[in-house]
Amino acid sequence: MQHFDSSEFSWQTREKHLNQIPHIQYDLAIVGGGITGSAIALDAAQRGLKTILIEQGDIGSGTSSKSTKLIHGGLRYLENLEFQLVFEARHERGRLLKTAPHLVKEEPVIFPIYRENWPYKKWQLKLGLSIYDAMALGSKNSPHTMLSAEETLKKEPFLRPESLQGSGLFYDCATDDARLTLYTARTAAYWGAAIIPHAKVVNFQRSAVSAAVEGLVCHDYIGNTAFKVNADVVVAAVGPWANEFFSKMGTPKNLVSPSSGIHILLPKKRLPINHTMAVLSPKDHRLLFVRPFNKDFVFIGTTDIPVDSSPDQWFGSSDEVSYLLDVLRYNFPAADIRPHDLVGIWAGLRPLATPSAVKNSYRSSRDHHMEEIEKNVIVVTGGKLTTHHSMAKDCLSLYQKVIKKNYPDRKLNWKKNREPYLIGSEPEWYPENHVETSLLVHLKAKYGSESQKILNYIHRKPELNSKIINQTDDVLAEVLYSLKFEMTLTLSDFFMHRSHLSYYGQYLSPKELRLIADFMGYYLGWGDEKVNSEIEDFKTQLNRTEQALQGFLMQSGSLISMPVSENMVPNVSPRRHKNNVSTKAGA
Repeated sequence: MQHFDSSEFSWQTREKHLNQIPHIQYDLAIVGGGITGSAIALDAAQRGLKTILIEQGDIGSGTSSKSTKLIHGGLRYLENLEFQLVFEARHERGRLLKTAPHLVKEEPVIFPIYRENWPYKKWQLKLGLSIYDAMALGSKNSPHTMLSAEETLKKEPFLRPESLQGSGLFYDCATDDARLTLYTARTAAYWGAAIIPHAKVVNFQRSAVSAAVEGLVCHDYIGNTAFKVNADVVVAAVGPWANEFFSKMGTPKNLVSPSSGIHILLPKKRLPINHTMAVLSPKDHRLLFVRPFNKDFVFIGTTDIPVDSSPDQWFGSSDEVSYLLDVLRYNFPAADIRPHDLVGIWAGLRPLATPSAVKNSYRSSRDHHMEEIEKNVIVVTGGKLTTHHSMAKDCLSLYQKVIKKNYPDRKLNWKKNREPYLIGSEPEWYPENHVETSLLVHLKAKYGSESQKILNYIHRKPELNSKIINQTDDVLAEVLYSLKFEMTLTLSDFFMHRSHLSYYGQYLSPKELRLIADFMGYYLGWGDEKVNSEIEDFKTQLNRTEQALQGFLMQSGSLISMPVSENMVPNVSPRRHKNNVSTKAGA
């Protein structure tokens, strides 16, 4: 178990790192702040390498925050006989239960079995789940159980009862993918890595003699300035942006075959399930997950189709929305889910390391691939959220080979690899009974041992215990914490990736937005113009998602009205909102 001190991770940390860049020759410069890049940064920093990570948006704002939010061994990969991938994923799942217990928690999953239109027999599912359990080896893992049809319907009464034989109840793990990525990056910073979000790599820095890559040329979006990074080796962990990234660097490569994965969101009152459900599509027998999300929503995902589109412009397709709706209607007919029930959508592109000739991305391997694509440049593709640590370990092994080959006189002195415990993973701390239980449960589930800092803010300034909106347990003290310890730099960072409040857009009035924007602006030094700009930028991001979903449903002749528009579209008065909440809570 690692003990962490109270080191800050804020805009000031970022400024300090930016000021140090001209004076450091980095061992490793990582492009991409998703889960893969963040894990590589953590592994490298723990080994004592001078490491820097550059991310064009917020940490984890790309594919890494658009998953099914599960840490799982990949039960369906057994069907493809990818035993090594399943074994690796099950092992990494066990590791994360130990190193990030506040962010990765075991969760029961029900997999219903039917007599008709179902590709497996009951004994086959039981055998598969037995193998799945066995591959967990000695790691923490609750064994599966088989349920009768009556037992299954008692647990999940909205399931289709016709020809139901029963179900398998097995265990995988739930996670908050955005926060898992953030805390991987934050822990990397604790070990010495420079983490620079909201900065874009615009070119490689090359030797005037050999043209070998010697670093990066970057642009800082926050300060609107250019800077250069000197580095021995560059790792491009840019996920589905790989082809686009190398084209912009002037060295076009065909490295990834992106696959679309979308999820659709609906109110839990329309589908009040009690467990995560593994269900099959009636069309092609693909395995999908239907999951309770927060306390108010349910989502289903994911699709898996090859696409040829920039990740920046991809929101999914109407065919994918229809596909997911069909799965819901088939498996939960009593709920009578209609298009107008949908309240949200998120879409990501998987960076599958497969030949472009592969047409069925669902059958494509999720194993990762990495290579030195040109001198001093390593590219990482493929992989999955669950196996990010093993990907980082493999990348550092390749880094070692690259150093030996390209810098033969260099002696590589690095520390022994550590277990990657994340900040917040220390044993739980139980405070005095000065905070209501619901808040304490909320904080411990989200922050783990870091909850104490937020409770200390509330103890010193009780008004920071005010809820941001009544529908969730998020309080103002969390905004302050995110500014000081989660490198929150924009309003969208907080609402979209530090919390789940963006899913409650219908409850976010201009007043609440103004309150939080002013609160953040006080700490970050924003003027009125910047506060207004941040609010408009956040509204634009919400409206882009709304417009995408509206467009998909219009194509199917089912125009809906998402509630987010009603309160988000009105113009915000330029006058600053006056409030009596100070950010100076012993910060």
